[in-house]
Amino acid sequence: METYKLIRQLREEKELTQQEVANALKLNLSVYKKIELGSRPIRETELSNIADFFNVTTDFLLGRTSPITDSKIGDSITSHFRLNTANMDIDDIEELEEELTDYMEFLIKKAKEKKAKRENNS
Repeated sequence: METYKLIRQLREEKELTQQEVANALKLNLSVYKKIELGSRPIRETELSNIADFFNVTTDFLLGRTSPITDSKIGDSITSHFRLNTANMDIDDIEELEEELTDYMEFLIKKAKEKKAKRENNS
């Protein structure tokens, strides 16, 4: 997907207006609208600021990577989590990520225990 389309999609998923994003990025609204339309090149610093705002990587915005990795389910959950916490304070996000990781580990442990119990009963 084109970078400008990803940016628009991320904004819409967060139910933010173009004005809200432009203000957060300290951009003129007309400049931001042109970025979302793909009618203006995005400067490197703007791309970096947009990625930081939406808690994604610049590589994701450029279509080089997916926000969801295929390597581990935990990574995909964390990526999804990051996409949905864009308006939160970074300290709060990091604390919630730790809690999410702890909870995932707990669930995995319980699933392994359940599997071992089934195997012992058969």
